[in-house]
Amino acid sequence: MNVTFRTVNPALAVFAHGGKFVTLGTASVKGVVADFGRDKTYEKFTSLDKEGEDSGFSMYVKKINDDVGGMAGLEKAYGIVVHKAEFESFSLAEASPEEQAALTAVRVAKSHADAAVEKAREITTLATAEANALEQMLEKALAKTGGMEAYQTRIIGDSIANFKGGALSIGNGGLPFAVAASKPTA
Repeated sequence: MNVTFRTVNPALAVFAHGGKFVTLGTASVKGVVADFGRDKTYEKFTSLDKEGEDSGFSMYVKKINDDVGGMAGLEKAYGIVVHKAEFESFSLAEASPEEQAALTAVRVAKSHADAAVEKAREITTLATAEANALEQMLEKALAKTGGMEAYQTRIIGDSIANFKGGALSIGNGGLPFAVAASKPTA
């Protein structure tokens, strides 16, 4: 991060604080940067424009120049103001191992969630296509004389052919009209 301070009260900056105005100003800026990033996701933070004097980041940091909530701003407290603040890079390598692991876990979880949503959309699309195909088959069957019986026979035949269980009973109540047992596997 690059911060450019401008001295507006040299006596206060140099003599009252022993020339440590840069250290004091930088510490204040770090707190504001933490506030800036606190409510943002990693992706949101890294995608924001943080370069240039008029960037949202620079304008946010410059708020510490002025008094806020009874607290003196940089100008009154140290005799300096933030002229420009640029956040030029962000690297997980600078984070602690725990922070790196947490950020990685968040990105992995988001990736898994996105994949699950995409899979659900795929399943929904396939189920909708299958339902539409069955509806069209049913409409064709109903349009023909004796078509419904042929449709039912086809459905029953497909069910028996694809059955993988122990016993299949198709019919009403205790009087089935089709019974199938699974074929023994070798």
